Amino acid sequence: MSFYYPQVYQEFLDARFTLPSLPGDHPDWHKGRRHYYCWAISVDSDDICRRWQQAQQHYAGYLRPDYHRQLHLTVAVCGFWQPQDLTSAHNDDFTPAMLQRQLERLQQAEIAPFHLDVGGVNSFASAPFLEIGDDHNLLGGLRELLLLNGDDFRSSIYCPHITLGLYRDRFESSVVGADFSVAIDTMPLKLAVSSLDLLSYEASAPAAPLKLEQRVWLS
Repeated sequence: MSFYYPQVYQEFLDARFTLPSLPGDHPDWHKGRRHYYCWAISVDSDDICRRWQQAQQHYAGYLRPDYHRQLHLTVAVCGFWQPQDLTSAHNDDFTPAMLQRQLERLQQAEIAPFHLDVGGVNSFASAPFLEIGDDHNLLGGLRELLLLNGDDFRSSIYCPHITLGLYRDRFESSVVGADFSVAIDTMPLKLAVSSLDLLSYEASAPAAPLKLEQRVWLS
């Protein structure tokens, strides 16, 4: 098998079983905060959408039926939106002042439109996805601009991807991943990137649709 991120596939196999995503609210995570924000690249290419639909249909038996996210590639997560700066802030709060700093950095950088490659299927323990090829580390440059504190609360390497859905139960990883390389065409498809979107979703419904808050066009 050939992957952009073979170590992610190996970690998926090493886990032995998928990690089911449980429906419902998660108040211990959002602590009463309503909206979670992230910077992402929206995907509207017909070819990529067809590949995504084919892959999702192929693995539908493993996935939750209530995943309604628009196709997107997360570049950097921001945190929970707080309209005001709070004295007792959590480390994953996201404020207007932080957003303004991000926008200023993007404007000063004058990033030109670029292309990425979309490949075949790979998987985290919690979700299968289409891989993204970024030979020139263009997403890494964007992340340096957007991550004001140097990270985005992740415990593993950043792996750009387009999520197919969330696993609905505990399945054997080796069974799920046995045909990743042959289930769909893996010939790279070009994803043209001309803008960066600030998206949000209801924190009490992590599989709910995304809302466009702001769009930054690349110059």
